[in-house]
Amino acid sequence: PDSPSGYYHIGGKKPSYIYCNMEELCGSNEGWTRVAYLDMSDHLKECPTGFRLLESNGVRACGRADSSVGSCQSVQFPSNGISYSQVCGRVVGYQYSSPDALYPGRYEGEEYGTVIDASRTTINSYYVDGISLTRGSPRQHVWTFVAGVYEHEIRWNG
Repeated sequence: PDSPSGYYHIGGKKPSYIYCNMEELCGSNEGWTRVAYLDMSDHLKECPTGFRLLESNGVRACGRADSSVGSCQSVQFPSNGISYSQVCGRVVGYQYSSPDALYPGRYEGEEYGTVIDASRTTINSYYVDGISLTRGSPRQHVWTFVAGVYEHEIRWNG
C-alpha cells in the first residue's frame, strides 16, 4: 500500500511482471493486481481470439464472431496462481442490432413464445445478451451486464 502503482516482478513457479494498482479502487486502498486489461481505444490492439472487431464513428469494440444468431463467445484471463478475495473492474458495452437481454433461447415452432428451449438457461450457454463474468471451474457467477432494447419497459409481441 505504501508503494506506487506500476509493474512489479513477481516470483514463484512462473515469474512475471504484473501491474499493481496501489491507489484506492472499488472502495479499497489495499492494492489490486491486474489480471486482464483490454483497451480497444488503442488502434494497435486486437480483439481476443474468437471475437471480431466492430468499428463505428471512431469507436472500436470487440463482439461475437457471429451476431446474427444466438451464440456465446468467451475469453479466459488466468490469475496465474495469484490468490484473490475480490474482483473489481470496469466494462464498457455498446449495442449492436437489437439485444434480447435475458432471452432464454430459441422458441420451438413458428409461434413466438410457445415452448422455451431449456438448454439455453444455464450458465454454460448463451443465457444473456450482454456480458457475464464468471470464475473457476465449474463456473461460478460473479457479475452480469444485461443489454436490452428498452431501458425502462418490457415489450412483448405475444
